[in-house]
Amino acid sequence: MNENFKFFFRYQMPAIIWAGCIYVASSIPSGSIQWWILHRLDKAVHLTIFFIFGLLVYRALHRGNGPSQFSYKRVFLMLVIVLGYGLFDELHQANTPGRSVDLRDLLADMAGGILAGGTAIVTNVINNRRARARGNLH
Repeated sequence: MNENFKFFFRYQMPAIIWAGCIYVASSIPSGSIQWWILHRLDKAVHLTIFFIFGLLVYRALHRGNGPSQFSYKRVFLMLVIVLGYGLFDELHQANTPGRSVDLRDLLADMAGGILAGGTAIVTNVINNRRARARGNLH
């Protein structure tokens, strides 16, 4: 199998599939399922879904065949993509029966992205400290 093809499926396809799952879930009219079950947890669900999406997007932005290197540029690009997709998701819901645009949902989406970015940063700090302790990084 072509290396580019393997790279695409390993790093980028998971984020694309997750984005598709978000789109499908946002396409379900509110009367079709028991949304009241999730109503109280709505913002936590948005945060969690977009946290996972943010991690997958950060991973999808990986370049090269070696170990993934931390980059603030990747964190920033991930945040832009998460915000853009969160906005797209809210606008998409405006055209879905029984669903509406909610700025608080978009804020929860962005909070998930910020949490994913923070996770990438903290993971980098921890990895650097471990590398220094082993003498692999100066």
